[in-house]
Amino acid sequence: MTKRVLFQTIGCLLLVAFLIHSPADAHAKPARGATLVVPVETLSALIKDALPVLIDTDERISGHLWLKEVNNLTLGKNSAATRIRLTGKAVTYTEKIGGFKTSMQLGDVDVTFDCRATIRYDRKKALLYVRPTIIPGKNKKDLVTPLLMVLFNETEYPLKIKRPHPIPAQLGKQASEIHVHISNISTRKNRLLIQVLPRLKKTAS
Repeated sequence: MTKRVLFQTIGCLLLVAFLIHSPADAHAKPARGATLVVPVETLSALIKDALPVLIDTDERISGHLWLKEVNNLTLGKNSAATRIRLTGKAVTYTEKIGGFKTSMQLGDVDVTFDCRATIRYDRKKALLYVRPTIIPGKNKKDLVTPLLMVLFNETEYPLKIKRPHPIPAQLGKQASEIHVHISNISTRKNRLLIQVLPRLKKTAS
């Protein structure tokens, strides 16, 4: 998934931020926090490199849906807006109505729509919550976008943010590890801001 590739890349950048901003002399005490600033152009390039990706769909949708393109990405105050293209093969939507299953055969799909989203980060749970809002286009024959709106609009989706693995560091004869804790993730003025609290821990030599 895009989010997995994206956060793996961000994890590597966090370590670079630590090495730049934190002092070498630390004794298992939190070092001064650092903020990694990722311009929207860099974020767009990371997403583009990860595409296309298979989407984990709702259980009511069978077939395959692919996130093909993410264009015109802009970032505001804890918000994002973009234009998305989805393609699919043999897509079917199944719903229960009055205890009976009814299916809608959508077949092969290729749709483009605008999408806005808000984000918030829960530091204690290490979860990034994303609430998307899909905006319908002007194509009246498009049956997929209204369906996606029903399934996803105004629902908050949690993304688990895993802490980067400790990195071994050698300071003279003392072996240590660099631990990084993500304290906040936000967006503002076409920038992704990742605040980290690095910690240097001594290990056995």
